Amino acid sequence: MDDDFRSVTDIAALELGAAPRDDHTDRVELVTLVRFATGDGVLAFGSRAAAWRVCTLLGTQLKTPGRVAVIEPRARARWQVRVAEATGVRIRLGLLDRRRGGRRVQGLPPEVIARLDQDAAAIARAGFLAAGTVHLTGPVPRLQITCPTLAVALAVAGALRRVGAVAGVRHHERTGAEQVTLAGIDAVATALAAIGAPRAAQRMRVRWDDRRRIRAYSATRELTAANTGRAQHAAATQVAAVRAALAVLGDRVPDHLAAIAHLRLQHPQAGMGALGKLASPPLSKGTVAGRLRRLIALAERHTTQPDTTQTSCRSPQWLSFSEVSQSVGCCGPGRQPSMWTGGGAVTSWRDAAGGHGFGRMIELGVEAVVNKVGQRAGCAPLNWELFVTDDTGALAVSGTTAGRDYSEAQVPEIVQAWAQLLGLSRVVPPSTGGTIEYRGVIEGIEVEVWGVIDQQFFDLVAGLDFPE
Repeated sequence: MDDDFRSVTDIAALELGAAPRDDHTDRVELVTLVRFATGDGVLAFGSRAAAWRVCTLLGTQLKTPGRVAVIEPRARARWQVRVAEATGVRIRLGLLDRRRGGRRVQGLPPEVIARLDQDAAAIARAGFLAAGTVHLTGPVPRLQITCPTLAVALAVAGALRRVGAVAGVRHHERTGAEQVTLAGIDAVATALAAIGAPRAAQRMRVRWDDRRRIRAYSATRELTAANTGRAQHAAATQVAAVRAALAVLGDRVPDHLAAIAHLRLQHPQAGMGALGKLASPPLSKGTVAGRLRRLIALAERHTTQPDTTQTSCRSPQWLSFSEVSQSVGCCGPGRQPSMWTGGGAVTSWRDAAGGHGFGRMIELGVEAVVNKVGQRAGCAPLNWELFVTDDTGALAVSGTTAGRDYSEAQVPEIVQAWAQLLGLSRVVPPSTGGTIEYRGVIEGIEVEVWGVIDQQFFDLVAGLDFPE
């Protein structure tokens, strides 16, 4: 039979049974194998390879003929080595203590233990043949040898350590047996090679690598499927929200919001990046997400009246004009702006703004002032955007952690601190998947703060293109 159809345990057993040895090594193996045997009038084993090995060694070492018999298949010890006098065999091998009425020794005979350093490989080999198995299930490969007593288990573990494989001993609560255990691909391969089964060690490494690749592929496929499912669900939710918003607003939808809404409905499986490329002119995925979010918020304002008890807040202590001008960078304390002195190289507001447009200059000023107010209250700075609502033409402000060097774990605390300072209410579910969002009205100005708390999911929602 080819090795591909055998377990690693069977490959190792066949390899160990065929390996050549000298007389002394055969004697040590025979002693150890018989110590693992059960039964009084017979030598019973749970391993076919161990039974045949004992039968062979009895003839070469003790000149005692034996016969292997198969017993009840459901029994634990399926193979018996039947000899004329099993007790006499144990006495000749030093496994019965005559000083204690012929009881079996707890471990291995003293003469075997005395040469443990020299005979370590033979003891470990016999222990594996008698009751050893290699397991490739679980997080790491394992080699286990089930021993009849604790003394035998300690002797086998000591032998394995002497051949370069560190093994542990534990008591099996259910069966009451003592188990010698090796864990790890390198430890198990080292033990198999040391006891004379290098082919089994190689086959084990190949099979373990195959299992690991299959597990990695399965995990990746499951993760990809889960993320794709989440993104598709978020996209479907957003499409439904956009359709409902258009039904609520009717012909009151601003042109730029209507254009992106129709693109969203025409391409329900497209990501934000793909929608941005389809727009005219092309837009970034952040701009697309922002316009869809404003469209949904606009529809909500038309269907519900804001609850002023939840969205209003006390006015924070605003900055003085000099502090505002300093935060924007126009002038310092006791100084006048250079444009007012009429004596410099600055000839227009564009030069003074460093190339920024007038709207962007206003946004930078608002961002600096609002962040300085937040700093007084212990809030981390945000990126603020100033815009005018499409339905009423009222002023609105949006603050986000996007573009700031914050981790996903920090974002919820930062956004919640701003929401508490400004008296905003949380939006559940948020307009865009993978974000945390708060909204409210402060003295007639609509304010929202939001941040990304699941970047992978946000990117999937914003940038993935799903198959039609």
